[in-house]
Amino acid sequence: GFGMLLSVVTFIPFPQDFIKFGILHFFGISMIIYHFIRKLDRKYLLLIAVAAIIVGNIFDKMTVSVPYLFPIGLLNNSFSSLDYYPLLPWIGVFLFGAVIGKTFYKKRESIFKFEAPSIKILSYHSQHSILIYLLQQPILLALLYIIHKLL
Repeated sequence: GFGMLLSVVTFIPFPQDFIKFGILHFFGISMIIYHFIRKLDRKYLLLIAVAAIIVGNIFDKMTVSVPYLFPIGLLNNSFSSLDYYPLLPWIGVFLFGAVIGKTFYKKRESIFKFEAPSIKILSYHSQHSILIYLLQQPILLALLYIIHKLL
């Protein structure tokens, strides 16, 4: 939903380059896909991850005439976007993370055996990361705009 919101918001000032399939679109779709394959054995997830990266790198060298295949990494000559993370190859990286999680965090507890002091600011940031991401974007863009106008 936030990815779609960013598409709408960036369309207003940048109708040619608005965010079509950015990092939030990618994570949202990847989490939905992972929901359906999460029970697969790690070796199959690893195989899918490697295949996704290979296919994505092949797609990266291709150009297609159809303008609507950009979510999977197939672009036409006129594609332009302010932020772009296609499913292929990036879902491969996402799945590597899932395999690492299934390998080292099977019991869903930290592999580090020391007790860290409670650091509230880190805890807050991790629990509100999407809000922080969404707020920092317009702030950074405004600062860059001001710097650009001053130079």
